[in-house]
Amino acid sequence: MSYRVAVRALCEFTAKEGDLDLRFTPSPTAQEGMAGHQTVVDRRGDGYIAELPLSGSYPGLLVSGRADGYDPQERRLEEIKTHRGDISRIPANHRLLHWAQVKVDGWLLCQQLELEELELAVVYFDVMSHAEHAFSDHFTAAELEDFFNQQCQLFLSGAEQEEAHRIKRDEHLQSISFPYHSGGPVLSGANYRIRTCQTILSVNPLVPLRPAASCRCVARARTTSKRWTSLSRGMRWWCSRVSPAPGSPRWPSAPSMPRRSDATLSRWPPMHGA
Repeated sequence: MSYRVAVRALCEFTAKEGDLDLRFTPSPTAQEGMAGHQTVVDRRGDGYIAELPLSGSYPGLLVSGRADGYDPQERRLEEIKTHRGDISRIPANHRLLHWAQVKVDGWLLCQQLELEELELAVVYFDVMSHAEHAFSDHFTAAELEDFFNQQCQLFLSGAEQEEAHRIKRDEHLQSISFPYHSGGPVLSGANYRIRTCQTILSVNPLVPLRPAASCRCVARARTTSKRWTSLSRGMRWWCSRVSPAPGSPRWPSAPSMPRRSDATLSRWPPMHGA
């Protein structure tokens, strides 16, 4: 099986280290981020290429993305990240993820332009002070290729495990028979016909309940009397089909269901005709 993945999704799956919580507060809004990217691009000289499309392949995997900016004269590939406030507050796991993205982009660019060496930079732009903080390093094409292959192998390993789990799950679900299949159409049809209801409470038939209590609590809707009658008939027929008979092994020995006046049911509106 062949997979297709974006550079960012690839790195977020394979390059996470440390805390899995990737949230950063306070972080810029989407509008501030786009404006910050444009400000950095406008500061660059002539010939600077923004939003450079890149793509590459690995056996069983197609990786594509867009580099934030590339300077052909300096052979410098940049990954632009916006932030607000002190740059030291950016967690280390965020920085590792940013470097993973620019390294993957770097290999795709080396492969596309047949470069032997490339300068990579992660540029942090403060949306408040409009100050730039750039961290750069030089890498050979061989180093970037090794990193790219490592990330692709990790991604394919996880994808194969997920696919195997999905197949096993689907096979298991096919062998399960649920007791409420016969009443499913009645329940869905009743919910569709009642368009003005505000609250519906459905009881799982797998949970053992007394038939009377099941019929009484299966649905409570704030609607008109005519529509409630339609729902009530369908629900009671459905309960009669799925509720266990008295004395069956599923019959509970617990006390009866609480009355409507109890606090547990006080928040539900009264039933019409009850």
